[in-house]
Amino acid sequence: MSKSFLDVSPIFVVGSGRSGTTMLQLMLNAHPKIAMQGELHFFEDVLALKDEWATLSDDEDLANFFRKIPELHSLKYLPQLEKYLELTHQRMKEGGRSYEDFHRYMMEVYAQQKGATRLGEKTPSNVRYMEQLLAMYPNACIIHIIRDPRAVVASMIKVPFTGNDVLSNVIKWKLDIEYSQRMKTEHASNYIEVRYEDLVSDPTLTLKNICEFIGEPYSEDMLGFYMTASSYTNTESWKEGTTKAVHEASVDKWRSELAPSQVYIIEKIAGRLLGKVGYPRAHAPLRAKWMSPVTLGVELMKYARYKAGTIKRRRTENSGEVVGSSHSFYKRCLRGIWR
Repeated sequence: MSKSFLDVSPIFVVGSGRSGTTMLQLMLNAHPKIAMQGELHFFEDVLALKDEWATLSDDEDLANFFRKIPELHSLKYLPQLEKYLELTHQRMKEGGRSYEDFHRYMMEVYAQQKGATRLGEKTPSNVRYMEQLLAMYPNACIIHIIRDPRAVVASMIKVPFTGNDVLSNVIKWKLDIEYSQRMKTEHASNYIEVRYEDLVSDPTLTLKNICEFIGEPYSEDMLGFYMTASSYTNTESWKEGTTKAVHEASVDKWRSELAPSQVYIIEKIAGRLLGKVGYPRAHAPLRAKWMSPVTLGVELMKYARYKAGTIKRRRTENSGEVVGSSHSFYKRCLRGIWR
């Protein structure tokens, strides 16, 4: 890191999509000493550019790399992307030129612009790359925010960037929780779990616990995150809730938004992890169990339509690559339902 950040422990917010990662990022960003960069999608998308430029030591390769970054779909919502890319490009021309340097500098220039002494980043899917984060930043503080999978799924099926089926979304939640299990025992000093429900029901206490973990004094400014939220998001419609004060209205909305048979399927797939992270089962009525095979078929059809649309879109964009196989997905769905 640059000299001013050499001894600083970076802060990373991770978690399943629609778990409150953006709200927590903005709360931390409202702290006068902390700057939390938006979603860089480093491990999934930026590192994939190594297929085109294995190293960035050549000036022309470095310039082409920075021309390519704005084309990445995952980064298009990052506020003031061009500004921070320009500052980072200049930093890399003068300093380190590795992919890891890019990630570090993107956080640093953001923190310097904000006048912060702590830096960090929020990419939800980094919940699957926490050990890689620690390899890059051994003193990192990783905050994993967890939310009831039924609420996560009820929210995910309404957003435009993922499938509208229950199955793939609850499996993603389950995988994210499974990825985190080893962190609690092997990297306890670097890792903390926070429940979304605790954050919205008692934000002061929860934020004080987080501040103790990251080694910063609590600031009441964190509760006023929503007043400046629009400056740090890119007006995505699914983040409208971050422009309002903390409330508990979304905690149990899933009860009216999901059918009982959908809830039953979510709970069956989530399995023991549901209780392990503190969420009791809803005790589905007998009719929900009877209807689950029909609901399962409907949800599989939704997923198939979404997958077909994704493949068609990628071909249109000439990406030339289709990621993932449906076989393992269907197998896991069925095993999760009937075991």
